[in-house]
Amino acid sequence: MKRKYNILMLVLLLAFGSCSFTAKVDNDPNKDKLLIQIVKLALEQLHFQPKDFNNDFSKDVYKTYLERLDPLKRFFLKSDIEEFQKYELMIDNQLRDNDITFFNITNERLVQRMAEAQTYYKEVLEQPFDFNANESFDTDYENHEYVKTKKQLKERWRQLLKFSTIASYDELITQQETDTVKVDGKTLKPKKTLKEIEVEARGETLKNLDVYYTDYINDMERKDWFTMYVNVIVEEFDPHTSYFAPVDKDRFDQQMSR
Repeated sequence: MKRKYNILMLVLLLAFGSCSFTAKVDNDPNKDKLLIQIVKLALEQLHFQPKDFNNDFSKDVYKTYLERLDPLKRFFLKSDIEEFQKYELMIDNQLRDNDITFFNITNERLVQRMAEAQTYYKEVLEQPFDFNANESFDTDYENHEYVKTKKQLKERWRQLLKFSTIASYDELITQQETDTVKVDGKTLKPKKTLKEIEVEARGETLKNLDVYYTDYINDMERKDWFTMYVNVIVEEFDPHTSYFAPVDKDRFDQQMSR
């Protein structure tokens, strides 16, 4: 009987919490703590096979969350990771205390690093790439280490952007060769130089990144990043469970009107 009563109270709490999340206080840390409390209770009380919140769980959440924030290791510095690492075995304890310190620190640093990266890619793409230079780039990002300095981070961006641009460069060359038509030895379509094609390919990379920042990065709010954090917790508890944040109608209408 007590078990049924606890479940009933939890269901009522979940309903109350879901309604409260639609309020206009979208970035209230206290609301985030309430969400953590509700999710934790739901996982512990309503799940068929509850999982222990322990150090192993904490390590899994830590690893997965950082991988989702920066899978290409193009935002965080090694010093950031060293700072985060002291929380690797504390996330389970923070969950018990409804503490979101780890999220707050990583989120604030991510927002800072993403803003810095926006200047990196713009500066890099102002200069032409030398596609004749002999250099290599490992696309298995798990093999990459977090770099120590901002100078090294900008160099990583240069490598990433060159790798992205060379695909467009090759495609534009192939397209030109296919589209060019000659009649009586005369080219009907003006042929671009490799220099002009490089400029066009670099411009396409810049355009794509600007769109990425405008439509995704700059549109992400604290509550969106927090939803990602909660989902990592939920999925580590059970891969078949997910958390869906309530939709802000005004924001949804704004996005749909674009």
